[in-house]
Amino acid sequence: MLMRNIQTMVVCGLSLLFAGCGGASYNDLCLTNCDSLKKCAYLSDGQYIDCKADCDSKKGASADEDAKLAMRCKNPTEVRQQQANCYSSTTCGSNLVSYGLQVGACIAPVEGRVCVK
Repeated sequence: MLMRNIQTMVVCGLSLLFAGCGGASYNDLCLTNCDSLKKCAYLSDGQYIDCKADCDSKKGASADEDAKLAMRCKNPTEVRQQQANCYSSTTCGSNLVSYGLQVGACIAPVEGRVCVK
C-alpha cells in the first residue's frame, strides 16, 4: 500500500511538472478520443472499453510524450488543451475515416500555432 501511494505521488508530481495543474495530458487526449468515437457511434460498448484500456496501458508512453512537449514548449498545458478541444469542435461525420481526418487536421497544426518556445 505504501509503495502504491508513493507511485501515485510520483505520477501526480510528474503530471504537475509536465502538464500543469488540471491540464490535459497525452493520455487525456487518448481517452477523449475514445469518448468521442463512442459518442459518434463508431465504437460498440466492447470496443469503447478496449479503447480506454489501450489508453491506460500506454500511460508510460503518454507521460514520455508530455515530457517531450514540455521540453519543446513553455506552455504544454495550453497546447494539449487546444488539441483536446479538437474532439469537441469536430462534428461526427458519416464515417470513421472522415471523422478521423477532420480531427487529425485540427490537431496537427496546434503545436506550431500555440507553442511558446
